[in-house]
Amino acid sequence: LGKRQFWALVVSFFCACWVFYVLLLWMPSYFAHAHGLKIFASGAYSVAPWVTMFLVVNFAGWLSDRMIMRGWTTTVTRKTLTSVGLFGAGGLLLCAPMVETPGEALLLLCLALAFLAIAYASQPPNVFDIAPRYAHVLFSILNTFGSLPGIFGVALTGILVEATHSYDAALSF
Repeated sequence: LGKRQFWALVVSFFCACWVFYVLLLWMPSYFAHAHGLKIFASGAYSVAPWVTMFLVVNFAGWLSDRMIMRGWTTTVTRKTLTSVGLFGAGGLLLCAPMVETPGEALLLLCLALAFLAIAYASQPPNVFDIAPRYAHVLFSILNTFGSLPGIFGVALTGILVEATHSYDAALSF
């Protein structure tokens, strides 16, 4: 608990899971209420970002391995991919208030989850990099911190949407 690497992982897991849980649980409502889609269309639109994430996380895992094989240190590889992924996803979500059509919103969320996938490809392996002998314990602790946004982030999103009658603040938070 006294290592800064541990706390860096806590923060990165917390941030990644915040985006993950909020989008997982609020995306269908976002498409329905903010963009006026019917339930079926909202569900269909909500699938594409997750398919994008699935594809990109596999590519990002391969990219991570290639970077290390080409001489990048494991530390630099993990920090680079985590930073690019989290800042990319966060930056894109800050643009959410600017989208006007469901298609633009779909593209924005596909790109945001693609960047999140880049971070996800680095975070779990990083646990094994910094504590191979205790990775199971460390990952359990990180999962606990990562689960907090599933409680607080989702609830705060509901509070923000209800208070502002918009998803702008919730997606930019």
